[in-house]
Amino acid sequence: MSTFLSEDELCELTDAVHKSKQIEWLATRGWPFEQSCLGKIKVLRSTMEVKMGVVSMSGRRKSVPDANALREMMNGTKKTA
Repeated sequence: MSTFLSEDELCELTDAVHKSKQIEWLATRGWPFEQSCLGKIKVLRSTMEVKMGVVSMSGRRKSVPDANALREMMNGTKKTA
């Protein structure tokens, strides 16, 4: 996995195809980014993971909840200890 988000990932993140709109989206939300000498936007993957809640600020990946257990708890069919 790359250190930086790919061009496709930037498009998916920002819902913008044009670099100027991607830069505007990133800047207004306080996302740190750089632009390479070729004009490519560089956003660290680790920044995206923290901003989107995939990892905590300490860099520890959050565990994925057990969807079935949550569903059972919400429906009252699973007893909690």
